[in-house]
Amino acid sequence: MQRSSRILVWMALLIVAASSIGLAVVYLFNIAELVMFVIIADGAITFSSLLLLSHGEGHEASLNEAAMRSAIAGTVVVVYIVLLGIATVELGHEKHTAMSETLINSFTTIVGIVIASYFGASAYVQTRTQAADRDKSATPPAPQRAAT
Repeated sequence: MQRSSRILVWMALLIVAASSIGLAVVYLFNIAELVMFVIIADGAITFSSLLLLSHGEGHEASLNEAAMRSAIAGTVVVVYIVLLGIATVELGHEKHTAMSETLINSFTTIVGIVIASYFGASAYVQTRTQAADRDKSATPPAPQRAAT
């Protein structure tokens, strides 16, 4: 199995384990405040895994803007999915509050903004890179001699 596949499998397993254990504790001991720790743990696992995934096979640890953008966008999407799952389960209980609805609506807006920014920035960077490559490959015109 390749390194990237192993990282993704471990990330998924850790997220499922953290969510399952955390939510089991929440519902067994009726401590609703622990839900935020489940979401934070899933975000931390995702962010660190995606940053680790962006590093090459070598030992150089360079964090570039594209890797950071990808890690942030991926983390926001995963946390949103976890949050949506928790809210869906909560909808069946009487604990569902206006605060939950506000949180989901606000986070939906944030996810939309982050994803739009991610693709917008990626397109801008790609366009600038192509323009710079085109400028480098263009040969300057030969100087013209003045007629005497």
